[in-house]
Amino acid sequence: PGYLLLDRQAPLPNLMSDIPKDDATDLDAFYAQHPSFIWGPALVAGGVWALTKTLGLSAAPYGFQNAALYAVYGAGLSFAAHGWYCVFADTPKQLQSYDDKKEVVKPGETPMQYFEKEQPRRSAVRQVATFMTSVVYTVYPFAAPTTSWVSFARWTCALAVYWDLHFFIVHKFAHENRAAYKWLHKLHHQYKQPDVFNAYFVTYQSHFATEQSVVLIMALCGLPRDVFTWTLWFGTLDSFIKHGGHSVSGMKLPLLPLTWGQLSTILSPWSLVFGGATTAEHDWHHEKFTTNYSLSFQYLDRLFGTYHPGRVAGEAMQTPAPAEPPKTAQYTTLIESTPEDWVIQGQAFDSYKASGHIVANMLRLVENMKGELGEIGARVDMYEHSLQTATRARRAGADDETIVCALLHDVGEVLSGTNHGEIAAAMLRPYISPQNYWLLANHEVFQAYYFLDKCGGDKDLRDKVREYKDAGIVKGHPWYEATEKFCLEYDQPSFDPTYDSDSLASFVPLVTAVLDRKPFWWEPADKPESELDCKARLAFGYSLDARGPRSPAQNVRG
Repeated sequence: PGYLLLDRQAPLPNLMSDIPKDDATDLDAFYAQHPSFIWGPALVAGGVWALTKTLGLSAAPYGFQNAALYAVYGAGLSFAAHGWYCVFADTPKQLQSYDDKKEVVKPGETPMQYFEKEQPRRSAVRQVATFMTSVVYTVYPFAAPTTSWVSFARWTCALAVYWDLHFFIVHKFAHENRAAYKWLHKLHHQYKQPDVFNAYFVTYQSHFATEQSVVLIMALCGLPRDVFTWTLWFGTLDSFIKHGGHSVSGMKLPLLPLTWGQLSTILSPWSLVFGGATTAEHDWHHEKFTTNYSLSFQYLDRLFGTYHPGRVAGEAMQTPAPAEPPKTAQYTTLIESTPEDWVIQGQAFDSYKASGHIVANMLRLVENMKGELGEIGARVDMYEHSLQTATRARRAGADDETIVCALLHDVGEVLSGTNHGEIAAAMLRPYISPQNYWLLANHEVFQAYYFLDKCGGDKDLRDKVREYKDAGIVKGHPWYEATEKFCLEYDQPSFDPTYDSDSLASFVPLVTAVLDRKPFWWEPADKPESELDCKARLAFGYSLDARGPRSPAQNVRG
């Protein structure tokens, strides 16, 4: 699963840094930038009003006073809840550290707490604007209030179950469909370490799809107005708590012999049947971008295999104890080294790789090409070019290994332009097939076909240069067509600033799977050691795993 591949010790690059942060810090500027928060609710309200007139519904509209009161309540409660977390949130209840993932908290240091986070001005403004769209409920037709507690409980349960189902379907679809994710949900996931003001940090279309459309459907089915009011007011507080980043279910409430979790269960007893969703589960969803798609209950995620319990509160905030100095080899020259020294170094290397450091290092090579570090004068930098190339390969149905090659193919271009392919090829050689190694090492010669004549050169270098002809880089070579396809379909068109590239984070599982292979996995398991590639035999010096028998199970292409 993707979340297991991401949950390693090595700090990964900032995989969220490609999401623009352009929201205004005051409402006037926000509405100027995002007029959809004005015309969107107006369009919805007009459509609902016309629908009720067309259908001749007798149900009374909710009314402006009630709708506006909720909007003010939601906005005000945002600041109240945020203030409470700033003052009273305890470190033992915190689910993840707010420190920069690139920085390791040293022994004796205190991890960042909620009140130390950057002030969320722009998310607060967007959240207030989101609550202001609640005025659409003015024209929503609701049935008369319930007249018995049994009826109230039945309708409240029905609304909770349907809303959870509706939310699960829309939410899961938005994560699994690229276009829907970008249009509906990408903005909300700008924050991996959510806080109160991230609860309604959404686009208007997302808010309509996951709340206002639900309410409209249930209103047309006869939802009583008191059930709607109760669910909305209580659900707003619950949403803030789900995004608060602290597990407060065990916190005792003032003046009551109850904890918050017990009170929530009393007010929503059907959670005993369907399983109540927790803050830890939703916080994990924000951190890992996967699993836990439900709103209120657990049963759908468990049923579809997308459930994860999340972190244990406080674990991420525990500062590491001073570590003992690592055991190191004792030699000062290689000549005097002993077999015991190389056991120590082999164990260290295997641990380094298993902790995800090599994957993180590879991804940093891509991220380091962002902006000035990768600027070559084109309309996109080499970071975006790399993402585009890998995205095109994935969408064309290329295998995982080729997609990884596409992501990393140009990491050497900022070091040596004319032979940059050999740099990427050399790094990946132990983990990729001979064909893709050859493809990477020679792709710049094939790429020249599309531009070198515009520079006064000969674009047919792939067929004419003597050293390449001698090496077999001509038509008829078994890997010629694969390299030509790579350049034509994936590499050369990937300088488009309007292209919707997949995120760097989405390629982490693929890079991890490729680099987790046994070095030179493609060598036959029964091949005598004396006939192995010298670099394959050299791997014995780096890894204890490499010194054992080569497993046929590794001889599988990703």
